Amino acid sequence: MEEKCLSGTCSTLASRLGSGQPSLHPGTLLVATSTMPSSFFVGSIVFIYEHRRCSGSRGLILNMPLEEERRFEWETKSLVSMHGNAFLKRVEHGVGGPVAQNDWMILHRCACCVASPLKQSCRRTLGKEKHLTIDWGVELLPGIFLGRDVSPVLLFTKEETPVVSHQVLHGHAEWFVGQLGSEVKRGFWLIEPNASEVLLAMAPQEL
Repeated sequence: MEEKCLSGTCSTLASRLGSGQPSLHPGTLLVATSTMPSSFFVGSIVFIYEHRRCSGSRGLILNMPLEEERRFEWETKSLVSMHGNAFLKRVEHGVGGPVAQNDWMILHRCACCVASPLKQSCRRTLGKEKHLTIDWGVELLPGIFLGRDVSPVLLFTKEETPVVSHQVLHGHAEWFVGQLGSEVKRGFWLIEPNASEVLLAMAPQEL
């Protein structure tokens, strides 16, 4: 999400820290460079899902593996194991960041949601065919959805074409006002201009 500053103090602070900052917004895809000083983010690719001028930014690391023990714990607590191994195999897991690692979000990639001529009816048709009520969450980029509902995972059996993929990300990354823009300007991050195409074409482990 993006927001405007409502208070004079906030507006002044944001203007001072954000002056000359690169364009950042929900849906921005960042790639850590070799100059990244933080060992946690070395080699990481981050998807920005929230950018607020007065409170900073939040994002999810997309290519950091999660320990099997934590994955099993999530499956048990979320009761998704009741859907069987085929369901579980369609869900990738990763560490989304160092903040609130007990929390999670799920990123859905839906290739047919942007492919003409299906883009107007893909999600509705998929849910109708399976007789399911599907909550995709918020569409941050064409075909890229972020939410907290696993229902889209139920759309396909293992025999069907995998036009949809899913990734549960545990925790997130945060930056205070102006911090992320400053890191981009200092060369710690590169902005990927074709974020939607990259995310739809590549699996998490390939990023």
